[in-house]
Amino acid sequence: VVVGRGVAIRGVVMLFMGEIEAAKVALQTAVRLLVSPTYRVDHLIFLGLAHQAEGELQVAETHYREALTLAREIGRDESLPHALYHLGDVLRQQGETADALRVWDE
Repeated sequence: VVVGRGVAIRGVVMLFMGEIEAAKVALQTAVRLLVSPTYRVDHLIFLGLAHQAEGELQVAETHYREALTLAREIGRDESLPHALYHLGDVLRQQGETADALRVWDE
């Protein structure tokens, strides 16, 4: 778990530094290594952000949906607004405005 968290933190830092490809690799590794579903939710959202920043909108959508599903399953209500916001945003970017508005209304 400690290794997964270290890789996850590195991935988040790289994301905010604009090193998107390196961030995606680190975050994908972290999501695979992290046992705690709580950390997985957070890092799936970050992984979605990295893909969204690269214009990989369908991949980002998949990560946001997975984060949303997992957050609901484990009762991590504090992550729901983040997952819903980013899911709606990526849907909007894909031209799916009605779906984005529906997600934002949740």
